[in-house]
Amino acid sequence: MMMLYYQTNCKATGKQLANLLNKKSHSVLNPQIGRLGKRFVSKLQDVQFPRRAKDGTIRYWHIPFLGEEDRNTAALM
Repeated sequence: MMMLYYQTNCKATGKQLANLLNKKSHSVLNPQIGRLGKRFVSKLQDVQFPRRAKDGTIRYWHIPFLGEEDRNTAALM
């Protein structure tokens, strides 16, 4: 999360973050972000978190990134 925060305008793609962390792929970051989202849910039970429209399940991966998604660059902010 800190690597994302220190990027210009707090924006970076998963690939850019992986490169900064010397990882071959952003896929190693995905489970960590999901786990962080689950921890937020367990501690903040009164908060309405984002849910999937189809089945209403919580979108854990999106919780740490509730800002915006740049659709042109796939950067999370």
